Amino acid sequence: MKIWVIGRSYPQAINNLQGSFEIEQAKMLAKYGNEVSYISCIFHPFKKIKKWGYCKWEEDNIQVFTYSQFWAHERMKLHLKKIKLKIWDKFLEQIEKDIGLPDIIHVHYPANITVAEGILKYKFKSVKIVCTEHWSQVLNNTIDCYEKKQLKLYVDNADKFLCVGSSLRNAIVNLTKTKREVYIVPNVVNEVFKPIEKIGDAFRFIVVGALVPIKQFDKVIQSFTVAFKSKEEVKLIIVGDGVEKKNLEKLVENLNMQKQIFFTGRLSHQDTANEIGQSDVLICYSKSETFGVPIIEAWACGLPVIATTEVAVVEQWDERLGIQVSAENMKELADKMQYIYKHKEEYNINYIQNFAQQNYSEKNIYEKLIHYYLK
Repeated sequence: MKIWVIGRSYPQAINNLQGSFEIEQAKMLAKYGNEVSYISCIFHPFKKIKKWGYCKWEEDNIQVFTYSQFWAHERMKLHLKKIKLKIWDKFLEQIEKDIGLPDIIHVHYPANITVAEGILKYKFKSVKIVCTEHWSQVLNNTIDCYEKKQLKLYVDNADKFLCVGSSLRNAIVNLTKTKREVYIVPNVVNEVFKPIEKIGDAFRFIVVGALVPIKQFDKVIQSFTVAFKSKEEVKLIIVGDGVEKKNLEKLVENLNMQKQIFFTGRLSHQDTANEIGQSDVLICYSKSETFGVPIIEAWACGLPVIATTEVAVVEQWDERLGIQVSAENMKELADKMQYIYKHKEEYNINYIQNFAQQNYSEKNIYEKLIHYYLK
């Protein structure tokens, strides 16, 4: 099957690895013998991919096509649809000239990154259009009128419309008033996440993600301090980067917790997998998540998780996987940290890992996608 996967960007440090989920899925599809191209068109004043304009190369058995357009209007949220549509049309026509038409176009983050008319017209060329929405701004209803119109066009006209969780599905239905079915296909866990032999005796909690306010890493730090300030053998590892990093580092300093709380910065998948594998418990204390990828990565490594009830992945929760908490109760979080520290041995690593494999492995997600491609 010939598939074009359209994503937000090509992951680079300058764009906080935006596009990672999408290109990983493209590479997964290629592993199973499909002819896959990853496509991204960028409108930004400086975040170009390799160079301005059209660019193509091959990596990991997929072809990558990018177009980077200088866009001074990006920060003003001016969509200028006609101009963007013209650029998208020119870009896709060049790809079509280079490699021919696909059987499937799979658009990720459809409300955000493309002009719907430019993609949907490929239906008249006998190309199936499949979409997957991941965007937290859709979940939180913070998209603008233009983005809502784009979302509705895709929901009403794509051959299949997918999303990563039921809370996001409900938000999509409420925003678009669609009567069509919106299907759920969760995110995939990368195969580098698996149990490894732990080194050392320290008990390690770990948090992973962008250091932004909605993740509430400040509250994790404060709760951890309340629970373990007198126990230097208990550590908190913070993996990620973002606008809150300096504030969080200052908080750790003010709490005098530098010997127990450590920042790694942004890491590769392999290094993140190693950090999780060397840990005992993952914490996700986010106010809102369309899915919660670090949770399934931790499960794949055999770790129990403390997560808020607002995280979409907890829809499949059972008590053998960890503990659920409110996103508004720091005392409860501190108490549950202490509980799981004392009762970690009650959690079965094999059960947790098998749960992740059965629900989020590449094979499992691939089979779901192919079902909707062919349905």
